[in-house]
Amino acid sequence: STHSTAALIMLYHDHFHKETILYSLPCASFGYVMVKTLGVGGFGAVHKCVALDTKELVALKIVKKEYAQYGKREVRFLERLRKLDPHKNNLVLFNRHLLHNETFMLEFEMLNMTIDDLIMSCARPLHLSEIQVITQQMLVALNALRSRRIVHADIKPDNIMLVNHKLQPLKVKLIDFGMAHTVAELSLGDKIQYLSYRAPEVLLGLHLNEAIDMWALGCVMADMLLGTDLFTPSCEFDRLHTACKRCRNRGLVTTVTCKFTSLDDIVKTRPNTTENVDTQAFLSLLKQMMEIDPEKRIIPSKALLHPFISMKDFPSESNYNPDLSSACLTTQRLSRSSTDNLEVANQKFIQEQNATPVIDIYIFIYDSTTFQVYNLCT
Repeated sequence: STHSTAALIMLYHDHFHKETILYSLPCASFGYVMVKTLGVGGFGAVHKCVALDTKELVALKIVKKEYAQYGKREVRFLERLRKLDPHKNNLVLFNRHLLHNETFMLEFEMLNMTIDDLIMSCARPLHLSEIQVITQQMLVALNALRSRRIVHADIKPDNIMLVNHKLQPLKVKLIDFGMAHTVAELSLGDKIQYLSYRAPEVLLGLHLNEAIDMWALGCVMADMLLGTDLFTPSCEFDRLHTACKRCRNRGLVTTVTCKFTSLDDIVKTRPNTTENVDTQAFLSLLKQMMEIDPEKRIIPSKALLHPFISMKDFPSESNYNPDLSSACLTTQRLSRSSTDNLEVANQKFIQEQNATPVIDIYIFIYDSTTFQVYNLCT
């Protein structure tokens, strides 16, 4: 209501002297109060907000006016995906969208943190068991997209998010359908996918289909094992050359930034642990996902049957604590100086999706070494 909106703004201004941005929408019954900015990109920004009609914390994606066609595209695909169970198929829950003053606003469920955030918070690469759980869920998501002939076209660690790592360890969902296409819409020469996750057929301007998403997921698997990017090229030629050499296992001239010459070598970066007995299963699946020829690349339904995905026990699991990441998030707030890293720590305060409607609103205050959290409603 108008009264509650004014009260919220007054709380922010009176207690913190900070400007609060409120998106008042044509429908007088609801609007959004911005709590914090989660990320900013070329097409727009994503904000953590309180929806005034539901009093729930949500992620509000606001697409710049000049890129309205991308907002329209994403809404079109999200509406198509409503026919799929988002929880069963590990897809972000899309609540609604609004078009106000030529600006698209897309409301999603609030999620926890990205795969990159998880790796950073624990200061280590992921265990094979963790990689297995995350990969299995993403294969389910890709299988669902394939059933609708939809290509995500932007698979990368930032677009795979944990739902709530404390309550649902390693439960993930695929987000951001702003670059999605149907297979029929893909054309020769389309420059899609982030360069480090771009499939060879995209680099070569060849025929494209859902196989490009499988390649990108393979890159993400390798990233999780290494704790860093598998490919960090400076140009498309370098990217293609590196991909072909490593995936064909013919070797590559080693540079300062290249510490291995084939996919087989990436396991050598790992310490000798009991989980290494399962690395061959991991490599077997990875090689099939990163097959240079897209026609020979494994499809999601078959990948879900691969031994790496179907195996039950990992020898190192006795040492795995599912709350480790949450603990790391807490301790790192005093040791990191970057506000970007501190924002990772703040994700632990995100509203659990299955909790009662939100009645508290938090504001986050940063300095160079730590942060404080204030409850505006107490």
